[in-house]
Amino acid sequence: MELVIRADGGRRRGAGHVMRCLAVAEAARHRGWHITLSADLSELAWVQPWVADLQVRLVEPCDDAAELAALTTAQNARAVLLDHYEFPPAMAEVEAAGAVLVSLEDDAFGRRPAHIAVDYRLGAETAARPDDGSQTLLRGSSYVPIRRQVSMAAVARAAEGSLGSPLRVAVVAGGTDSSGLAAPLASAAARAGAEVLRWQRGAAMVEALATADAVISTAGVSAYELCCLGLPIALVEAVDNQRDNYRALTSADAATGLGTTTDVAHDPAAVTARLLAWFEDTDHMLRQAAIARELVDGFGADRIVEAIASRLEVSRG
Repeated sequence: MELVIRADGGRRRGAGHVMRCLAVAEAARHRGWHITLSADLSELAWVQPWVADLQVRLVEPCDDAAELAALTTAQNARAVLLDHYEFPPAMAEVEAAGAVLVSLEDDAFGRRPAHIAVDYRLGAETAARPDDGSQTLLRGSSYVPIRRQVSMAAVARAAEGSLGSPLRVAVVAGGTDSSGLAAPLASAAARAGAEVLRWQRGAAMVEALATADAVISTAGVSAYELCCLGLPIALVEAVDNQRDNYRALTSADAATGLGTTTDVAHDPAAVTARLLAWFEDTDHMLRQAAIARELVDGFGADRIVEAIASRLEVSRG
């Protein structure tokens, strides 16, 4: 079984598309599938060891549906996973190449007709979605693609029930910190009395977070990984496509909201005040962490791969 993945990524785009696709790739590899990744990782060097560990074949990024179909044919792939907000519709071309198209979307961002459309946002399962010809919809936080390293670390954290003093706080500003949030958020946390942890992004992030009491994060892919870890989370809406995640997680009281990138840049005193109030109510922080852990169980990538396998079994029959 061959799976082709086309994922967007880079300093401007960040690492989220690549990371969630590799979580699916990891689940597929556990089934013995072979993976070809079409992506530009030149600005995401810290991701490359994980690609190598998964024995994923890395090729140049495809730019359009015809190139994606050609790659599908060349690899004799049965399925294609597409995660790219600006990629054109490709369902007909992929189907003509003998494969099913699986498309990752965030509400309208990246939405396109697909044999299987995946929108793992909290609340997506009840949100309206136009009928665009997509055949199977996988929606809601049951389908959050989480790395096995994260879900295993979540089990280790489950027995913990207290927070330190002072609080040890990590700042996770996305895979590339393209909005420049890490430094001002770390400063705000320090002003609010926390000990700010220093660490390098990459595969060691999960081990570093194991020593944290809480985390400040942007509201992208990493926010859902942090939910799975069961950490108290404070969120920043870094870019427009994170708005739904930010609102859904804060409304569910799975996280505390700090506002937008603009708020962090132009009203640091207000951000510090929000953090100070949050740090002072550790019981609430622990309740939020428990809510977050219930929302994301860590098996979303396996469910996506199972849906692909089921679809292929039906088409084979």
